[in-house]
Amino acid sequence: MAFPEATIFSFDTSPPTEVAYDELEHVSLTKAFLNNPQSFLRHL
Repeated sequence: MAFPEATIFSFDTSPPTEVAYDELEHVSLTKAFLNNPQSFLRHL
């Protein structure tokens, strides 16, 4: 996913659409966790 200048496609829609790296759910969740891990850990 993080290959420099890679084109990323989302297959969540038809037809597949190009998606920016920062718009990926995996990336946004990881960033949110790293910015505030306590908010995630209290739900365990």
